[in-house]
Amino acid sequence: MFGLKTYSRNAAWKDGYTLYETDVKTATESAHTHSLFAAGCIKKIKETPKMSFAEKQKNVNLAIKHYKESIRILPNYITSLNNIGMTYYSFMNNPTEAIPYLEKAIVLDTAYTEAYFNLATCYAALSNFDKGEKYFLKTISLNDQFVPAYQY
Repeated sequence: MFGLKTYSRNAAWKDGYTLYETDVKTATESAHTHSLFAAGCIKKIKETPKMSFAEKQKNVNLAIKHYKESIRILPNYITSLNNIGMTYYSFMNNPTEAIPYLEKAIVLDTAYTEAYFNLATCYAALSNFDKGEKYFLKTISLNDQFVPAYQY
């Protein structure tokens, strides 16, 4: 029985994206699986420089959908909160939409360096330099080796 199940999943092992795409259909209540598939959608965009705009939009929308599903299942999943924030900022050019997710991430983990940096970046993009500076300084206080925080 287990051999048959393993054999039937062989096609899903083509690559990480295909595996996670298959798994979100079978493990519908797994926050981690939804988060992995969303990250796979973003990775696919980054690794395919000649991807069409429509295909990029499709993958961004899938990523957001699955990060939201991950957060629905596990509302305090800080990695998904940070990553959906950065998807809104980086791919949708919408720092305003990103900020609530990033703020929740730092409330849940007050030592989450990347979330502080991402929040600072969003505020800087909105020309709210006081808040941007506050969060850049917090990033540096958490990790003085976090080089990107010095570059703003």
